[in-house]
Amino acid sequence: MASPDGPGLADLVGHQIPDTYTPGVVVLSYVVSLIGSASTLELINRRTSRKGIYNYLLLLGAAITMGGVAIWCMHFIGNRATVLLNGEPGAQIAYSPGVTVASLFVPICVLFIAFYVVTLSNRINWWRIGVSGTLSGAAICGMHYLGNAAISNYTCVYTPGSIAGAVVIAAVASTVALALFFVFRTAWTHSWWKRIGCAIVLASAVSGMHWCAALGTSWIMKKADHARDDDMRNTTLIAVSCLSIGACFVMAFIAVSAARARKGYASKAQSIAVAAVVFDRQGRIMVTPDGLLPTEETQGDLFTTAHPLFQWAFQATRNWTAVSEIINKISSHLAGLPHHNRNIRTGVDLVDHDGHIINNYDTVFCELFCLAASALAGRMREPLVNAGTLWDEMFSTGGAPLRASMDDDGSARSGSTEALSKQGMEDLAEKGIAYRTKQDHGSLMMLVRQLDDNREVDKLEAAGFRFAELRQVAQIIGSTMQIRHKKFEERLRAMGQRTQEVMLDPGVHVGVFAIRPRTDAYGYDVVVKENSHNLLPNAWVPLDRLDTSHTRFLRLFEGQSMSAIWQYLSCPQELPNQDARIATVFKDAIQDLRASLNDSVFDDAKFSAKAVQVPCSSPPDGKPLKCTFLTFSVVLPTNCPLKCPKYRFVPLSLLRTQQLLYDTASHSAAFARSIHRDILPVLNSEVEPSEAPISSSHRKNFVPLVDSHGRSPFNRLTKSRGSTGSIKPLSSRDRTMASSNASMSSIKLYNMKSAETGTYSRDEMKGSVPMESLTPVKQQGTGTFGGIMISSEVTVDVEEVTEAPSPANQKPLGRQKSMHGLNEQDIGDSAIDGHNVGGQGGDDVLTAPYEQQTATRPDVSAAIFGMGNSKVVVTKEHEVTFVDDLLARCIDTPRRA
Repeated sequence: MASPDGPGLADLVGHQIPDTYTPGVVVLSYVVSLIGSASTLELINRRTSRKGIYNYLLLLGAAITMGGVAIWCMHFIGNRATVLLNGEPGAQIAYSPGVTVASLFVPICVLFIAFYVVTLSNRINWWRIGVSGTLSGAAICGMHYLGNAAISNYTCVYTPGSIAGAVVIAAVASTVALALFFVFRTAWTHSWWKRIGCAIVLASAVSGMHWCAALGTSWIMKKADHARDDDMRNTTLIAVSCLSIGACFVMAFIAVSAARARKGYASKAQSIAVAAVVFDRQGRIMVTPDGLLPTEETQGDLFTTAHPLFQWAFQATRNWTAVSEIINKISSHLAGLPHHNRNIRTGVDLVDHDGHIINNYDTVFCELFCLAASALAGRMREPLVNAGTLWDEMFSTGGAPLRASMDDDGSARSGSTEALSKQGMEDLAEKGIAYRTKQDHGSLMMLVRQLDDNREVDKLEAAGFRFAELRQVAQIIGSTMQIRHKKFEERLRAMGQRTQEVMLDPGVHVGVFAIRPRTDAYGYDVVVKENSHNLLPNAWVPLDRLDTSHTRFLRLFEGQSMSAIWQYLSCPQELPNQDARIATVFKDAIQDLRASLNDSVFDDAKFSAKAVQVPCSSPPDGKPLKCTFLTFSVVLPTNCPLKCPKYRFVPLSLLRTQQLLYDTASHSAAFARSIHRDILPVLNSEVEPSEAPISSSHRKNFVPLVDSHGRSPFNRLTKSRGSTGSIKPLSSRDRTMASSNASMSSIKLYNMKSAETGTYSRDEMKGSVPMESLTPVKQQGTGTFGGIMISSEVTVDVEEVTEAPSPANQKPLGRQKSMHGLNEQDIGDSAIDGHNVGGQGGDDVLTAPYEQQTATRPDVSAAIFGMGNSKVVVTKEHEVTFVDDLLARCIDTPRRA
């Protein structure tokens, strides 16, 4: 052994020095390489595009963790495991600073190029994987031999076999690791243990290459310098330790972020959340790098698509332009409300510490929804107008409900362990509270958007999102976001395939209007097509239009059942010759309709010869068209199931809302007016404490009940609190139904005795009872068909005239033409007493709620009695749709004399 004072080492200069290895340090070098490789793959996994600062930062981070930690740190720790001359201090490996620093940056630059090539696309490309694997192998080998070139006190001599073996190991193992990783990533089967497996292979490429080359290396001493060598070795050790610790922090940060994301989605699954569902032209869906839908949480208690708040949101998402103008005011207003945390969207106190429901609950919920949609758009780096349109379904999330409830299609959900008595639930509903024992589940609303341009896809990928095939990510989305829907992938596929609303073709159609009472406060469900929730079951009649002869023939079957008409038309010998053609086409259409329904429950549906006009497909730049629709109507029993999978139940009010949206121009203008009329006053008002306490046991278990007929929750007229008999429109401060604790019931649309139903008799309706004293009476029982409330807002425009018309030429002041082409309506008889609210002409009418009829009486009466020289024009704020006509006929609304 050489003496420690140095002269012995000088004698060894130019000679080969024997080497040994420390097993513990060898293992440590592999662990460091594994940490660096795992960090690299995790960062690459989050890279979504070749564009964007976010993606370039991920690419640079991956190059640093691979080149700086997995390769460079592993190399110097591995060299530390090489013991020369039995551990003689002056004989150990030392490095020169310049080449050592270069050996750090060279592999980082090469790997930056390699990873850029392999991540040019989210699809597998084998030549790119091969190029990237080759470059990675070259980076590993190059760094090893460049790092050995930095050794200042030894000359390394290599055998050709070790060099060839090291190159093959580095290139092949790197290519295999990257290939496995991207195969798993593209197929979205990259669970954590598979990524760890790929990291093990990649770390083996580094370590295998290093030790293969080390075994073929001979060490020839060049010099011995104790002090300088020890300083450089310590500096290198510090740098290696810092980089390794940095890689550990990267892994810890990724793990913590993933855990927080999972926890966040679990929390959102127990509340109301809004998700962005974006499809490209190939039908791929946009997801986060973890394969999930971007989601934002909002507040409020659970509801279904039958709720007016959902239908307001349904309309708002088709009028984002109007909402975007007030989004800053919404944010400011919510920030001024009481909060329990700093998040202005999820921290609003909807119930204060004294048990008071917040004022303007409906408006606040709509604000929260709009702000959540705005946050989603911000995450996608898009304006609010590109946030997407609300899908007409809500998905239950989280744990199973603790009591049986009804889905939107009316089917019962099981899982009830506790249940309130029916009478007890009715009492809570009368107080404006929908009780739920525990909120361990939530609802997910989806904003759907279709991309038509690849540039939009590139923009979203640059923002940090990926596009994947539905079959690859549907299970990930459903399980992680806890979506409780057996056919969730099918629903997602339907969203991607429905680029626009499916509509009827122009011409004549015959269909079925089948409704059934809901078990909640929201009227009826109606049967629609499974793949087109805006269409009733129908069959095409090969006629361009119905002429007089056709109408005369169809009137013969007025009120007859579908089965009876089909049997009659199946006997051609009983038909007159002139009716043979219409009889044939009508019979064929009925036959097609019955075959499609495939359910005998519809055989009793009654025919109405009076056609309705239904929106149909129109030219893109042309006026909206309508087709002729003949109907068979039937009221099904409550909880009646559907046997045919082609059809389902949806809320009748939602179908009506969908029909209103077809006339885009008029609806957009009406919606903008409703925002300025109903929401802006709330946004501009100061926050005041509410006055409606609820019991402490129900503070977190309430749903403010609003109108059940599906129109805007703001368009309600009620008796003002504190008034002395006069009735006025509900102020913006008091537009929360729950803030009054008053009973609420709907007006029955079928004729029953008032003593049995608790509603008004016809005499009471005609004025035998003073209008001011009319208040709804709580119903003690449930009728056969349930109840529904139909209302429409009436606005009165007053225009000054220069001179009064002469009595001879003066038209009745109460009769004006509707803006929407409806029949003339007499203000004295119709607007006040309630006639002709539901029909588009003809005999069938609906009765409007008395609160609104009374509210219009003072204004109209002032005009009728000639108070000032004014012209009064009454227009409908909400257009009557064919759904209102069909409902009136189906339930056979009684008329007043």
